[in-house]
Amino acid sequence: MVTANELRQSLEEDDQPFSIGESVGDVLRNFNTGLARTLGIPRAITDLNEQVGGTIFGNIGRKEEGERRPNILPTGEQIQKFGSKPGLDITFPPGEEPDTLAARTVQNIGAAAPILPFFGLTAPLIGLELGASFGAAAGGKLLQSTEFGQKHPELARGIGELGGGFGTIFTIPLARFLAKGGGIGAVIRLIKRVFPKSEKRALRRLDNVIEDPQKFLRELEISKGLPEGELLSTAEATGSVGAARLQKTVEENIPKVAAMIEKRRVQVINQLQKQFNKTGDIADARALLEAQVSLRASQAELALMKTTTAADPSILSTRAEKLLDRALKDARIIETKLFNKVSSKVRVDFNPVITKFKTLLDEITEGASKERIAPFLEGKLGRLNKQGKLSGGELASEVGKAIKTADFDAAGNRITIPIKGKTKVRVLAAKDFLQDISLEIKNLTFQRGKDNQIRILQGVKKAVQEALNTTKGGKALLDARQFSADLNRKFTRGTVGRILGRASGETPSPVLALEDIVGEGGVKAKESIIQALEASPQTRQQIEEFLKFRFALASVNKQNNRINVNAGNAFIKKFNEKSGILDDVFPELKRDFEDAILGQVDVDAFIGVGQVSRLSPLLKEQSAAAFFLSKDPGTEMAALMSNKSLKRTNFLSQLVKLTKDDPSGKALSGLQNGFTDELLKLGNVGDDVSKLRGSLMLNKLSELQPSALKAGLFSKEEFARLKTIANIFKRIETTRGATALKGGIVDDALSFLIEGTAAFTGARLGGAAGRGIGSSLVLAGRLSKKFTDSLRNLTNDQAKELLIRFVSDKELAKDLTTKISKLNQAQKSILIFRISRKIDEITSKAVQGIKENIPRVPVTAAAPAAGSFAAGISGEPDLEDEEITRKLEALLR
Repeated sequence: MVTANELRQSLEEDDQPFSIGESVGDVLRNFNTGLARTLGIPRAITDLNEQVGGTIFGNIGRKEEGERRPNILPTGEQIQKFGSKPGLDITFPPGEEPDTLAARTVQNIGAAAPILPFFGLTAPLIGLELGASFGAAAGGKLLQSTEFGQKHPELARGIGELGGGFGTIFTIPLARFLAKGGGIGAVIRLIKRVFPKSEKRALRRLDNVIEDPQKFLRELEISKGLPEGELLSTAEATGSVGAARLQKTVEENIPKVAAMIEKRRVQVINQLQKQFNKTGDIADARALLEAQVSLRASQAELALMKTTTAADPSILSTRAEKLLDRALKDARIIETKLFNKVSSKVRVDFNPVITKFKTLLDEITEGASKERIAPFLEGKLGRLNKQGKLSGGELASEVGKAIKTADFDAAGNRITIPIKGKTKVRVLAAKDFLQDISLEIKNLTFQRGKDNQIRILQGVKKAVQEALNTTKGGKALLDARQFSADLNRKFTRGTVGRILGRASGETPSPVLALEDIVGEGGVKAKESIIQALEASPQTRQQIEEFLKFRFALASVNKQNNRINVNAGNAFIKKFNEKSGILDDVFPELKRDFEDAILGQVDVDAFIGVGQVSRLSPLLKEQSAAAFFLSKDPGTEMAALMSNKSLKRTNFLSQLVKLTKDDPSGKALSGLQNGFTDELLKLGNVGDDVSKLRGSLMLNKLSELQPSALKAGLFSKEEFARLKTIANIFKRIETTRGATALKGGIVDDALSFLIEGTAAFTGARLGGAAGRGIGSSLVLAGRLSKKFTDSLRNLTNDQAKELLIRFVSDKELAKDLTTKISKLNQAQKSILIFRISRKIDEITSKAVQGIKENIPRVPVTAAAPAAGSFAAGISGEPDLEDEEITRKLEALLR
């Protein structure tokens, strides 16, 4: 195509209007040479397909693999060579085309000739218009005087020269035609008459893409019953690799579709992850199993001990104290785990803590020993300097720029002042500080003369708790605070708090722990017992055995070593009076007391001898629970799932059996949650929620399915749902990793002609005579995104639109896939022959029409270029052309 620079150079060499050629014959040959090139485009496309090994015509004409059908389409060179034979002489022979600016201009107009019949022009009129003079430099100069020409002088001259070749009749309707889509629309309409309808083209593409149409349709039907089915793309709903590749192709070509699919994908994964992960906390399962193991172990140990001696209250008390201490440590582990879930960006304002510490320090009597200040706090929050200000401290480094330097005081000493709102520490650091304070209080409790230090520690502790309670950190921090508050209620207050050294008052000896809890009964004893049981359910056995010992001691008839009726009833009345502790907390123990009174049983038998047979320490459940509990919290299920050396089914069965002892169902839900959580961890890739490796999850589920079902961890329906979700994750993974199809969304010849030939031939040649839509301008921006989008809108390839919709519209996908089977082989085989015959017919008619009509037009009959182009611009056609112009405008409406 002629460029603006070439036009400028030509006009600089000769500022006079140039002529197209010395004879009409040269004009004709140049025009037909360009026409031959256009008519050879279908053959060129099929040749390209064979060279690159694509499948443009593979789905409509090729036989068995390895066999190629002879290509009967004519090439542009063959058509050009045919036209140069003696007797015709209507084209230049290949390789002998003139290379002048004028000659190439006419050749390009000839290449656009297939567009012209769509204007309703007869063959003689086409010949008349194309045979007109191309001396159009004056037209270029005239266009330069317009507003467009003033802004784009070089383009204006180029457009003027090319546009000057069209006479008055053609210019006005052509300009209006171009405004409606230009040469693109004309070429597309011409091509669409030759090729199959859009739906058939889409079906032929899908015939090569969908591997198994029947399976595809079955999977589509199944997806309708899934809660998330509406959000799945066609490929994700069916698992078809071909559909996944088609989706990938669409995503790469249509960014808007890709963005829509990705948004849906993330929404589906988030929704499925919530369904996949069971409601529950594995910590619940762990706590129950710990209770079960501890209970069975202590019962067995106690039973064995009682075979030789009666229960010793000091042993029971020591064991109870150890159980409470262990329960506290385990609770602290869970507490730390919960605080670890809080975002590291959340900070606790420590200004109130520092202020409280400073106030407590100021309250110390002047001159008092600094030993009254806990060194622990000074190390964390700082020491008082000579100016009475705090300096140093570990948490000062934690807060960074929490301190600013102020002016010197009256004595010349530099002082530092905390900046309000800046003294912030991490939540976990604040929580650890709080726990350290509690431990320090416990240690000081056993020492004399530490009341002042304990008072300051408790004051700072309260300030830290208040700071944590007022910090905003979302649900994670709220859950952690609630758990911490419940922990403190159970372990750091009242009788249990004193036993563990977490509360004020003298800490009793471990051997007297139960004595302190049980006391003499009544309301206070009931409160202490309930607190101990909440803190550590494992202590129930120790408390019951201790109560048995107290009952036996108070009721024994020393003459015969049996229970005395009156003394036994008196113990029950006194201990149970007002509080109802035996009725509410130990109803079975009360029945044991009453039975012992009624039967006046032997005291030794009553307090434990003979229980060994039913309390064997070798309970089979203990081995599974021991394995489970030997792992760190949060890794128990991972260890069980990955350990192939143990009998996984037996272990799971034992764990499920133990957790079913929990009437609330939380323990079993916790086990299920641990199972699914580990599967999600297996499938996660970094922080990208849309990149779950569903294939790994599905393989692991298949591996664990026999064990999980036989053990009763999940029902068949629950496990089937897990596999369905994992399968969707796998399909999403497949779709994301698919490679795009070769040849684009639609890979047939028509698609190439629409998006390639139409842009190259129709847009830049047919649009050349439009007002302000210059050939050089179109050529320069042809590859821009805006041009590509415009081309897609103008060409409106319905087959492509069908395939784009196929990706996300499952009803359309079902309809098209159902029709694939209706494409019989005979229809496929004859299609290429029908196409080739139609192209041959068009070629023959075009060549014959131009051969018959153009030679009859003498050069002198052509309208002056400048005049005809000027008439086109002004919009005032010659009177003799008015009727033809009116008809053309009617055709273009």
